[in-house]
Amino acid sequence: MLEHRRAGWYVLAGFLVAAGTTWLATYGDSVLSANPTGSLQFWVWESWLSVLAIVGGFLVVFAVMYDWHARLRSSGKASGTTDTRPSPPGVSPPPARKSPPARKVSRRVVALSGAGIVLGVGGGIAASITLTQSGNPPHKVALNRPQPRITIAPPQPVGVLNQGFPVGITAVAFKPGGDTLATGDGEGFTYLWHLANRRRIATLRDPSSSGMASVAFSNNGAILATGDGNGSIYLWDLTTRRTTTTLTDPFRAPISSVAFSNNDTMLAAGDNNGYTYLWVLATQRETALPDPSSSGVASVAFSNNGAILATGDGNGRTYLWDLATHQVVATLTDASSSGVSSVAFSPDGATLAVGHGIANTYLWHIASRAPSHG
Repeated sequence: MLEHRRAGWYVLAGFLVAAGTTWLATYGDSVLSANPTGSLQFWVWESWLSVLAIVGGFLVVFAVMYDWHARLRSSGKASGTTDTRPSPPGVSPPPARKSPPARKVSRRVVALSGAGIVLGVGGGIAASITLTQSGNPPHKVALNRPQPRITIAPPQPVGVLNQGFPVGITAVAFKPGGDTLATGDGEGFTYLWHLANRRRIATLRDPSSSGMASVAFSNNGAILATGDGNGSIYLWDLTTRRTTTTLTDPFRAPISSVAFSNNDTMLAAGDNNGYTYLWVLATQRETALPDPSSSGVASVAFSNNGAILATGDGNGRTYLWDLATHQVVATLTDASSSGVSSVAFSPDGATLAVGHGIANTYLWHIASRAPSHG
């Protein structure tokens, strides 16, 4: 009975080892780990390690079962018992049979059990080692915990101003104070919008227009200038919403840009022929600022003190004009420029921003005439 019980314990132990290694090998194919930095990682074991652990577990079961079966077969049911029945008269009782000595575990069983344990446990250990060693690294997928951060949502339009016609908008400008917006389109219409309620409050139209290229409010907000493709600049009285003055390019070249001086006494306009014109609004006296190598003036801007006019040219140069002498006092050039598209002074007048057609914007120090780096 003792041998049977011991064999039973062997079988139970072997079964648990086999079940444990099988579960470890199959369930352990993917392992989730965490580190103190808050990062989660999935690890995938190598398949041959899983098979190794499973084979080892079943070898242990097979070895124990083989040993149990051999013990039962060698001992038999009567093994280890004595016949206690009385003998007939005159007959001497037979000598008691001695129980066979306990059978030793065969070397084959020990070898199989040892190999199974080594394979099963070794497979599990090797699988664990692969989680940290780089000799045969498992596949890893990192799931990093999101760190606290400020998320800036993409800006959304707060309103849509629809002029009612499928014509592209070519120019926009805010009125000083920000309550009104002017938009010019390719058909020669200029629209005034009240921004508080997003409603159109006026439509300004010139029958001979070829399309608006530029619009600009005077600094006092009383006049709107519109530069037209027909070579005309219209000055609109924003109280009556009628034109008060029409300024004409001598060559009727399309107007590309218009700007008021800081005190609203002068108006500058650049055209596609490479000329910049200055008008004194009180007398409508015109002064031409030509550049022989110009490829067309794309943008004009007055400095805040009214002393300098910047003109951005299609030839890649930006010219600074002294408004007292009407002479160029500096030429700002970038060798890689493919044409200036826009110019603007900083509020203090110390820096000029120049936008080029190659997606670069250059900042120039007016005092030193040198580009600003960084």
